[in-house]
Amino acid sequence: MTATLFDYALREFPGHYISPLGSGDTDLTLRASTLVVHVGGLVETDAVLAIATERVGGDRVGGVVIIRSLSSTNTEGAVSPLAVAGHDSAVVAAFLDNERAAIELARLVADMRQFDIRIVGIDGRWHLPSS
Repeated sequence: MTATLFDYALREFPGHYISPLGSGDTDLTLRASTLVVHVGGLVETDAVLAIATERVGGDRVGGVVIIRSLSSTNTEGAVSPLAVAGHDSAVVAAFLDNERAAIELARLVADMRQFDIRIVGIDGRWHLPSS
């Protein structure tokens, strides 16, 4: 069964509210080598989106999901330090079918800042770009 970015985010960030960022028109179905970047803050989200869009085109980018804690006191279950209660974070995705392209884009994004960057397959399983 093919997973979506929503499935991935729900599994990685239990107890958080998940919604599409922007118009929500992008197909969020994971591809063979979907590059997923966990980002904190809207300025950094916009920067990662811009790099990914410039590199691979807007039709394969924009699967962005905002993650907010359901409660200002409930941080249990948060996997990423970016998902701190009361602070927005995002999962930015570039939906790719080519591992090499995903690794190249991961390197560009990593040059900006040290983000949690993963390559996620259609089944939702992930690995680091270096492995």
